Amino acid sequence: MTIAAHYRSLLPSSSAVCVNHGERLGTENCQRRLIKQRFERGNQAEMKRMILYLFVTALLSACTWVQPEPGTQAITLLDPPDALECRRLGQTTVSVRDRVAGVQRSPSQIAEELATLARNSAVDLGGNAIVEEEIIDPGKQRFGIYRCDRN
Repeated sequence: MTIAAHYRSLLPSSSAVCVNHGERLGTENCQRRLIKQRFERGNQAEMKRMILYLFVTALLSACTWVQPEPGTQAITLLDPPDALECRRLGQTTVSVRDRVAGVQRSPSQIAEELATLARNSAVDLGGNAIVEEEIIDPGKQRFGIYRCDRN
């Protein structure tokens, strides 16, 4: 449907009669009034959809999707110099969604979830420390897994 056809469909037929507080309106005023009413109703529905979309997006973006496995509380995130005395067991590349429904998630939430996934991997390899080996690349990061002797 073309735009012109759409607007024609909004117009009342020539036999339509508009009444405003008991006063008959001319055809042009009647057409304007009907178009305005239909436009306002459409905007209200669009606004309700937008508010619902924003609410759901905010709700989902605040959620933590990654759950820590048992034993991850003992795994520490070290700076690279602190891991020089530790034995490297391997590495893991972890990823999470950086957008939910097209909305960018909080960088701190993404970083927290990536570290949790890396800790989960460290538990599987028998490590007790992880080290960030590269910066976060939209929802993805590589960590080294280490076994450190703690005094």
